[in-house]
Amino acid sequence: MEIIVIIILLILAGIFGFLLIGRKNKVVELRDKINLAVSGGQVMKIEFTGTSSLQDISNNFNDLIEKIGHSSGQKSNSDKISESQVVANEQLKFAEKSLSEISAITEIGKQITSSLNIEEIVQVLYRNLSSTFEIDELELYRVFSETEEVYSVLSSKRFDKINEIKKECILQWSLKNKKDIFLINASTDFEQYFFNPVSTYKDNSPNSIICVPLLINNKPVGAIAIYHQNSNAFADYHLNVMKMLASYLAVAIDNSNVYELLNENKRIIEIEKEKSESLLLNILPEEVAIELKENGFAVAKQYDEVTVIFTDFVGFTKISEHLSAKDLVGAINEYFTEFDRIIVKHGLEKIKTIGDAYMAVCGLPAGNNDHALKVVLAAIEILEFVVEKKKNGGLFDIRIGLNSGGVIAGIIGVKKYAYDIWGDTVNVAARMESNGEMGKINLSGSTYELIKDTYNCEYRGKINAKNKGDIDMYYLELP
Repeated sequence: MEIIVIIILLILAGIFGFLLIGRKNKVVELRDKINLAVSGGQVMKIEFTGTSSLQDISNNFNDLIEKIGHSSGQKSNSDKISESQVVANEQLKFAEKSLSEISAITEIGKQITSSLNIEEIVQVLYRNLSSTFEIDELELYRVFSETEEVYSVLSSKRFDKINEIKKECILQWSLKNKKDIFLINASTDFEQYFFNPVSTYKDNSPNSIICVPLLINNKPVGAIAIYHQNSNAFADYHLNVMKMLASYLAVAIDNSNVYELLNENKRIIEIEKEKSESLLLNILPEEVAIELKENGFAVAKQYDEVTVIFTDFVGFTKISEHLSAKDLVGAINEYFTEFDRIIVKHGLEKIKTIGDAYMAVCGLPAGNNDHALKVVLAAIEILEFVVEKKKNGGLFDIRIGLNSGGVIAGIIGVKKYAYDIWGDTVNVAARMESNGEMGKINLSGSTYELIKDTYNCEYRGKINAKNKGDIDMYYLELP
């Protein structure tokens, strides 16, 4: 009997080795050969080639048959042959059952690791566990970046995410100590782990508890716990299943954490990109900004029909002498902010400010047949704002000059980009402003020709402009 016991132990060792590397079809082949070897009148050895673990079972069977053939004992040879057949078949049945269980757990693991959504992972886990053995509640504890979360599932329709972590939490304890918790009568046995009786996040008081830490290369990512209200609801089998699933679950949670972190970084990058593009569009016209981003440079272009507006505050130097730098800049900013709103409203492109002077243009970078009319509307609204502001304590009066013609527009330099326009049209517009009067909109002859059918104007005659000679000028008659 000692020999048979030893051989059975060896066979069992082979079976456990097979659980790691064997194939189910080889198990069936070996079982059939053993049955065939003992089915006739004379017992025969078997010939079998397979994995090392199954080969050991085959060799052990042959050794047993040989020893039976040479031994004389208390039992007949037929009894011993039957005994060897029963032992081998029981071992193979155990192997088949174990394979089936491992296959089921592997399938659950595949489902869990195929998702990057933590809520879906928890629901898949609960659905599979609750169909395998009875559980009343499942809790998953996740550590992500600097946050902690608990997901509680009571049924396929009761799913809750909890952000407020309890001070005494078995999930935290399991993860912190990197130990399993296995209680089959928690109401009396909890003291081996905790000072107080265990309760779930739903304030239930379970009697059967299994909690397993989730680790990736010894790095904590969370913990998983299952509960049942009855005592002795779980056995070692359930603990082993949970420990096997824990390895899959740890990978799934780690993948989910990485995915969420990548999405968060992507979101941050997109926000910063939007800020950069918004800033670029504040500096450059949209078409020029797009050209600059795509090509790394923007080509200066000739525009034959545009209207330029210049504004300047009257007596600015004298007024500024009585203001602090902070108050002066604040006042200018208040005016220019409103000017910005007005020119955007009427489709103009702001070019720049020079001290207290403000310059804008209409007709570029996209052409516009109504460029002069649009600039006149903007000029009227700017003037009305300044006049109304002065009535209510504002500091400044204003002169406004307009001129129409052709310009060249483009970017200056390679750092601190500045979009600008050049040409005689710009110079004449500046002279229109400087040769105008406070509270008036002074037009050149070229602008007058473009708006005369819509607005009445007062001809001023030819006025000498610095470095430009005599120029026809008109005052716009305000509505």
